[in-house]
Amino acid sequence: MVVDAGPVVTAGASFAQLDLLLRLVSRLAGPELAALVTRYLVVDERPSQARYAIAHHVAHGSPLVRNAERWIRAHLAEPLRVGAMARALGTTHRALDRHVGATPRELRAAAAE
Repeated sequence: MVVDAGPVVTAGASFAQLDLLLRLVSRLAGPELAALVTRYLVVDERPSQARYAIAHHVAHGSPLVRNAERWIRAHLAEPLRVGAMARALGTTHRALDRHVGATPRELRAAAAE
C-alpha cells in the first residue's frame, strides 16, 4: 500500500494515505512515535489490501485482466513473476500494473479464491 523508494514515498488508496503518514512519522520522528500515533488513531495493521479486492468485478472489466487471471490460475504452483506474466500475455509490466493495480502477492491471493 505504501511504496518507499528512498527520498520518494507514495501511497495508493484512501486509507493508504494514513499508512503513508505513519511511515513518514516513523521515518522522521521514530517508530515509537508512529506506534503511539497508531494507537491514538485506533489504526489496525493492514499489510495488504488483498482482502478488500473485488477480484470478480475487476476480472470481467478488461480482456487483459481476464487473461492475467487465467495465467495466474494456471501457474499458482510457481513463484509469480509479473515480468514473466507480462511476456506471456504479450504486454508490459507497466500495462499490467495499470490494468490490475495489485502486487504479485495480492494477485495470487485473489486468483486462489
